[in-house]
Amino acid sequence: MSTTGSPGCRMAHALVTDASTDIGRATAIRLAARGSHVFGAVRDDDAAQALRSIGLPRLTPLLVDLGAVENVIRAVERISSHARALDALVHTTQPRGRIPLEVVELADLRRQFELAVVAQLAVTQAMLPLLRAANGRVITVGSMAGRLPVPYRGVHSIAAHSQHALSDVLRQELRGSGVDVVLIEPVIERTDRCSSPWVVADTVVPAFESRRPRASYVCGRHGRALATLAALPPRLRDRLALGVLGLGPMSGMRPVRSRQRAAVPIPAADGA
Repeated sequence: MSTTGSPGCRMAHALVTDASTDIGRATAIRLAARGSHVFGAVRDDDAAQALRSIGLPRLTPLLVDLGAVENVIRAVERISSHARALDALVHTTQPRGRIPLEVVELADLRRQFELAVVAQLAVTQAMLPLLRAANGRVITVGSMAGRLPVPYRGVHSIAAHSQHALSDVLRQELRGSGVDVVLIEPVIERTDRCSSPWVVADTVVPAFESRRPRASYVCGRHGRALATLAALPPRLRDRLALGVLGLGPMSGMRPVRSRQRAAVPIPAADGA
C-alpha cells in the first residue's frame, strides 16, 4: 500500500463503514491510533460527536448513511477531496437478530441482507477506483457463522455466508489488479454478539498492515477449533455443533409460539 493523501499528507487512508457500532468504532480507533487517517462512517450527529470526543486527530467522522446510493457517492466525493487514493475499505456492518427462521419477518430478512451484503457491494464498487490508485485492500468483518451456521441465528448466518462468498469472488475477480480482499471471521459468543470488538480490531490491523495478508483471519475463543468443525461432513458437523452450543436433545430448550400457533423450540436465555 502507498501513502496517498493530499499534497503534504503522507498517511495511509482507510474508510470504516459503520463506526457507530462496537466493532466499527474499535477498528477505527485502533487504525487511527497506529497512524492512519481513518474516515469513520456514522449515521447521526451523536455518533459523530462520540468519535470526535475520543480526541484522535487522525479519526474523522463521516456523517453519512452508506445504505443509500446517493450517500455512497457523497462519501466518495468527501474522501476524494482529501486523498488521492484509499488504502483500505473496512466493512464492519454486522447483521443482527436471534429468532428461528420459521417465524422470522421476511421484511427484516430483506433489510438485514440489504445492509450487510447489497450495500456492502455498492460501497465497494464506488470505492474501487480509489483503492486501485493505492493498491489498497477491501477488508470485511464477517462472522464464523458464514462457514458454521448457527441455529436460531439464521438471519445472521445467511448474511455472513453471503459476505463470505462475496469476499471470495471479489478476491478472485480482482486478482492482479493490485487490490487485495480479506475476510475477518469472528466467533459468535454466547451473548449473541461476535467476539470482543477489540479482539476483532486487533485482527484487522495485520489484515491492513501486512504486505501479504491472508485471505481470511479467524478470531475469538475456540476460533481454530470451530473452523475445523466447519470442514466436517454436514450431519456429523450438525451433531457436534449442536452439542457444543448446548442445543442437543437434553439442552433444556423451551417452546415459543409463533403467530401461526406453531411451537418452535428456542434455547433458554443463557444458552448459546
